[in-house]
Amino acid sequence: MKSTLLASSLALAGICAVPAFAADAEVSIDFKTAYVATGTTCLDGWVAQPNLWVGGIKAGETEIPISFDVWGCMDLEGYDDYATDENGNEYKFKNNKHKRSFEEIDLEVCLDLGALWTPDEAFSWSISYVEYDYPGYDWNADNLLVFAMGYDCWLNPSFKAKYRVGGDSKGMLEAGFEIGHSETIAEGTAVGDIGIGVAADIWYVNRDDVDDTDLDSGLACADVTAKLTVGKCYVGCTYVAQIDDDVLTDEAYDVEWIASFGAAYGF
Repeated sequence: MKSTLLASSLALAGICAVPAFAADAEVSIDFKTAYVATGTTCLDGWVAQPNLWVGGIKAGETEIPISFDVWGCMDLEGYDDYATDENGNEYKFKNNKHKRSFEEIDLEVCLDLGALWTPDEAFSWSISYVEYDYPGYDWNADNLLVFAMGYDCWLNPSFKAKYRVGGDSKGMLEAGFEIGHSETIAEGTAVGDIGIGVAADIWYVNRDDVDDTDLDSGLACADVTAKLTVGKCYVGCTYVAQIDDDVLTDEAYDVEWIASFGAAYGF
């Protein structure tokens, strides 16, 4: 599936070269001081996260409500690891085994259900198939079905549920609810529009159907992010709060603050 999704994404990236077809695309990259997923610290040093999205596909006058996304996370700094010295004392060191290599690559195919039917133009919903791959590690890929919905208004509420249908965490469900608001504070400047925004989300994790785990199900974490956007670029800061240490353990919860900056370009 990995090679099939990747080939499809790369093929669609050049679809505009075919006269009968048209598509939108966006490339972006984020730099962050850590990679944290649902409160769990995956990498605790600087990372680069490039992304390619292709959607808005048209075959003649027919719109195809499918988009493709390829996302990666590259370790720029090495990660904290632990070893034992000759006296049996544990110590922490920076492991550079995978430095400047991709720790994770995610491949996604998304069906825009709102393009097929929606009760309101402000309401959006979609379903996706996602594969998480881990280059350089002897880990099984994680396969997920993702359902997302949102409403375009002042607080922009949204909901996302991610269910793992394959991989080492098969049977795990993650569900998150988010609200956020952004404002443009200056338009048409020499560097583009300038805006500010803030968003907050909370995540629930259910592991009742996961084999070989002692972790509980329940609320795991809550995040708050503030951003300043300048044209196609942004800087941001995120605070990650642990809710239940039986769901998100102290060992997994290693980073509270994340600084980030990045840029995007659409064509």
